[in-house]
Amino acid sequence: MIALSANALIGSRELFLEMGFQDFLPKPIDALELDTILKKWIPEHKIEALSDESIITNNASSQKAQPQIDFMIEGINTVQGITNAGGDEEGYIYMLDSFLHDTTEKINTLKHIINYLKTEENFANTSENTNVLLMAILQTIKNSAISIGAEEIAAGAAELEDKLKTGSVNALMSSLPAFSRHLQTITERIRMGLK
Repeated sequence: MIALSANALIGSRELFLEMGFQDFLPKPIDALELDTILKKWIPEHKIEALSDESIITNNASSQKAQPQIDFMIEGINTVQGITNAGGDEEGYIYMLDSFLHDTTEKINTLKHIINYLKTEENFANTSENTNVLLMAILQTIKNSAISIGAEEIAAGAAELEDKLKTGSVNALMSSLPAFSRHLQTITERIRMGLK
């Protein structure tokens, strides 16, 4: 069994292996890494080679199959999102709905962290637990945003992750409230788009 998880924090691999998984792959999934892991765990005699003709046929049909959508959401590349959902518009709508519900909770947590860190004393004594929680939230938002085509949100979360990793707490705190507001705006647009 291979664990696929957006929880790619340091030590995640070891945690999943301790829980009985044979391997771990962080999301978003890199196709080359997935191929390497599958080759590692699938016995060679069970792997079926594709002919050059079937590869060409599959590539041609996937290039023709641009997703057709009947709604747009400002700030989200819905065509990319549907492509990420395997071209399945229903699956994409489910992904948007999941993003909406999961992110609403994460926005509230971000607001609590921002309010907590507003005082100088709390800001100066930021605990490792707060940083780990914030990193997990940002990674989850980034990976989910990539999946649904919310490219600006993914880029913003990645930028905040970098600030947190490098210890730029002042820069992080100056950017976090605007990111939280932008995320809230996107979730509202998703809510309206799903009605």
